[in-house]
Amino acid sequence: MFSFQFFIENYKKPSKKLYLVLDYGNEEELELSDNLETNVFEEVVFENSHPVNFNLYNIFSCPIIDSYEKHFTNQDLNTFIKNWQLGLTNSHWRSVCIKISEPVELQDVLKDITVTYRDSRTVKRKVSVGYDSYWIFGGIDIQKHDGSATATIQWKDYRVNSEDSEVPIKLIRKYERNNGVIFDEEDELEEDELEEDQHDEVQHEEFQLEEEQLEEDELVEDQHEDDEHEEHELQAADLHANFLLWLKRFSQAEFSMYIW
Repeated sequence: MFSFQFFIENYKKPSKKLYLVLDYGNEEELELSDNLETNVFEEVVFENSHPVNFNLYNIFSCPIIDSYEKHFTNQDLNTFIKNWQLGLTNSHWRSVCIKISEPVELQDVLKDITVTYRDSRTVKRKVSVGYDSYWIFGGIDIQKHDGSATATIQWKDYRVNSEDSEVPIKLIRKYERNNGVIFDEEDELEEDELEEDQHDEVQHEEFQLEEEQLEEDELVEDQHEDDEHEEHELQAADLHANFLLWLKRFSQAEFSMYIW
């Protein structure tokens, strides 16, 4: 990994985003030097086909990490959370999304971890990371062992645009199940069907918003073509704030986490 290390050690220009593909198709162990670190990026997106190496994440002192890990498992996610609880991860993160190849199984991810399930009807939190802003309802809270921070786990497709957005029925049911409320299968099926219809409507609205945003972004990019590499200073005061682990309910699972 000489070329990767050389780049990290020598690239010094503050930048908005870094996209890395780490030896796609190469499954040899990824070797990283001790104390390798960079803080010039606001967001890092990478794909890694090497065996799991948690030190890779700690290299990037930035608010946002978004990665695809070919070999990450539910057990690795469990270790990742425990490392965060022990203070072994980078303290600058606010939002980390890890895509893995196998479906997320919460009972494995949260094994031997004390959690608090939040009611999506009453616990609504606004997230502002980089240039992105949205709301999350409910979620699963995890405390750092020293009590200095709280991490929140949530399904990524349930983030919404407003505090007044409708609370998905499935989020309510997940919270109530984890607090001892039992439903019969017929009611549960009807609620799932209703929630899926609502979710489809939300996805459609979000798609339209994304199209509008894309058009706006393209216009801005045309207007500022000469400045697209303009330096962006990181706001150090915000870097300690919050950390979210997102989850996604599809075969290729996304796992993310916020620190408050």
